[in-house]
Amino acid sequence: MALKIYDPHHPVDYSAMKMRVEYETIGVGIIRPRYIGYAVPGTDEGTPLWQIFRVNYDSNGNAISNDFAQRTLDSIEDNNFVHQWSNVLSLDYGP
Repeated sequence: MALKIYDPHHPVDYSAMKMRVEYETIGVGIIRPRYIGYAVPGTDEGTPLWQIFRVNYDSNGNAISNDFAQRTLDSIEDNNFVHQWSNVLSLDYGP
């Protein structure tokens, strides 16, 4: 199942975006994407212009949903381009 990101209020052409993926190891030689981020090409990983989400899996290892990184001040899930990729592992993710 391919995860799709779509916000009708903020359409984005993801095919033209810079993408980063943080993988997790779940067994010997088995890795899967855990965090995915998008930004405008040329964006530095420490610049707060990234959209980042965590991929969630079911017990069979199938990708079933994603949670966007939360804003720090109000803990609201935020699918805008306001995060730093360099903080991907320390961000909070909703819901």
